[in-house]
Amino acid sequence: MKKENLISIAYLGLAKAHHRKKHNNKARHYFTLYQKAPHNTDSPSFKVESLFLSASIAISDKNNPLAQKNIKKAEQVLAHVDKEAMLSWHIQALDLKAKLAVFNEDYQSAYQLQKEARELFNSYQNSEREKIRSKYKIMLDTDQALLKNQLLEQDKKLAHADLENLAQKHKLQTVLIFIISIFVLALIFFMLRQLKTGKILHRLANTDTLTELANRRYTFTHAERMLSLAKQNAQRFAVIIFDIDHFKQVNDSYGHAGGDVALKDISAIANEFVRDNDILGRIGGEEFLLILPKTSVQQATEIAERIRLGITQAEFIITAEVVTISASFGVAELRDNQQNFNAILHEADMALYQAKNNGRNRVVMAKNS
Repeated sequence: MKKENLISIAYLGLAKAHHRKKHNNKARHYFTLYQKAPHNTDSPSFKVESLFLSASIAISDKNNPLAQKNIKKAEQVLAHVDKEAMLSWHIQALDLKAKLAVFNEDYQSAYQLQKEARELFNSYQNSEREKIRSKYKIMLDTDQALLKNQLLEQDKKLAHADLENLAQKHKLQTVLIFIISIFVLALIFFMLRQLKTGKILHRLANTDTLTELANRRYTFTHAERMLSLAKQNAQRFAVIIFDIDHFKQVNDSYGHAGGDVALKDISAIANEFVRDNDILGRIGGEEFLLILPKTSVQQATEIAERIRLGITQAEFIITAEVVTISASFGVAELRDNQQNFNAILHEADMALYQAKNNGRNRVVMAKNS
């Protein structure tokens, strides 16, 4: 903006300020300077403002013709612009015309002009309020849209975080399931191993390592238990005790290794005639005991005879030589007056002793059975 225009605008502003304070002389002075100062503006608002100020000063000076002239010029300018845009100037024109009417004592016109001014002012206020409302509505809508976008973005971030958290939880669950599975498998492995070890230890504790028959301790323990059940249920119970004839000669001729071969082969032969509920055990060097629950002495004698024949008819290969071996048997059955297993075992042992004395390779039944 040119310097001259700035000076004229300054004069006009000073004139308006002094006029508001009712310093009419000063207002008139600065307005005169404004009129004399060079200014170049085609703004309707600027023209109307200077004309209204001139009319207002004229009214203060009681120069009604000049005031009317300037108001008329201002209205001519306002007629060529949008009334809505210059509404405040139309209100000011009505106020100035009302003042002139009062000055001319035309109170009815003054009242009517004031009424129009108030109506126009109310319309102006409503229009301004609507503009402000629209402005703030746009701002509010914009803020809400921005806030909504921010919330949507936040929701996206939260959803992404939830997905990551879910993925992390799933990964952690997978790892935990894997670890637990490994732990369970390891536990099952150790339990099975412990069970297998327990079975092996039980087998070692109850089995003769050479012949894989029941050992002496297990055979006697089982015999006592089965004898007790037989007494409780009034069942028959028999035992067979046998040993290898001239076993010392086998050891002397073929060594202990040869004797071991004979013991294992004889155990295998005898085991072929053992029933599911019977127990065959090695109770000494070359001595064996067969426990027969629910068996009479006659049945036990038949089983003993089958075993004897099986041994006698077998060909034992020891150090590449064919060797014949025999065994002697003593059989006894439970009687009412016997209190424990040792009593029946003693009778079977006495029958075995008799078989030995009668020439070996035979089965002898206890006398009292």
